[in-house]
Amino acid sequence: MSGGSYEFRVWASPYMYGERDFTLFTLLDISNEKRRHALERTFFHDIDNIISVVVGYSQLLEGTTDEAIAAECIKNIMMAGNDLVEEIASHRRLLQAENGALAVTISNVESLSLLREVMNVFSANENLKDREIILDERSEGVEIATDRVLLRRVLENMIKNALEATSAGKEVRLACERSPAAMVFSVHNSGHMPRSVQLQIFQRSFSTKGKGRGIGTYSMKLFGEQYLKGKVWFSSTEDKGTTFYLSLPLEYPPVNSK
Repeated sequence: MSGGSYEFRVWASPYMYGERDFTLFTLLDISNEKRRHALERTFFHDIDNIISVVVGYSQLLEGTTDEAIAAECIKNIMMAGNDLVEEIASHRRLLQAENGALAVTISNVESLSLLREVMNVFSANENLKDREIILDERSEGVEIATDRVLLRRVLENMIKNALEATSAGKEVRLACERSPAAMVFSVHNSGHMPRSVQLQIFQRSFSTKGKGRGIGTYSMKLFGEQYLKGKVWFSSTEDKGTTFYLSLPLEYPPVNSK
């Protein structure tokens, strides 16, 4: 079981054999149960948030005669609808990945263009206007062979995780730089994770944001390593803050390669 994280339900019962006292110690692997509950809570939490936006703007639309307000409501309802479609698709992909049934579609992706594309999605979010997203000037545009949808999902989770750890007035810094045989994406924020958090950050049911959260960092690792054949890691210190990294090969490895 080396290298993995496991979750168990534990029982301990007294047991006497002859004149000797023993303790019967029982472990039941509940990893799948915990995973399912975490996925369900996360999914329904996110869906509820999106539906709330749709309902709110629909009520506002129903009660207004102002054409400008009506147009704004319609735009926001359409955006929420697109978010809902993406959330369902993302949940489906995660379930497929967990079951080993996710198909990878390889195409040529320009690193800097994709990073800017993802960056712009968050920059346009009105709820994040008090935090600045900055693209490091050293970032490079390099064409890599990978799955565009999964790469975008990993980057989105990296940025979302950084924004949630960033207070108002602070910045999140993005970068993509080429190493000899790989492209390295990074997302930095000034916050620091305690050691206890660092040890559990990639576990599928762990989160500092409440019960049932924590899927984002887990899916970074799952998509980034198992399906994109890269490496996901982080560094976190009080003086330098926290940086998550994703290193991807420039060419997607052949199916039979290890």
